[in-house]
Amino acid sequence: MGIFGTNLYSAQGAYQAVVNAEITGAVKIASWDATEDLIKALREGKVDLVLAQKPHEIGTLAVEAAYQHFVEGNHVERGNSPSPHRMNTP
Repeated sequence: MGIFGTNLYSAQGAYQAVVNAEITGAVKIASWDATEDLIKALREGKVDLVLAQKPHEIGTLAVEAAYQHFVEGNHVERGNSPSPHRMNTP
């Protein structure tokens, strides 16, 4: 059985609920968004996967696409830009 936290709050809440219920290890936890607590829990083997977004790169890609479209007049394909993130596992 496992839980995937789709945002910071659901991941943090799922992790805390599993710890409080003393079922760490029996329930796999995957998180989208990395906090210091979740990274620490990952290192301790209490969380199984943390996907960390890279907001600086996401913003850079958005600005580059906007520049290409509005300034250079290029067509920017919808949905074809990469989503910068990093997958962390123990």
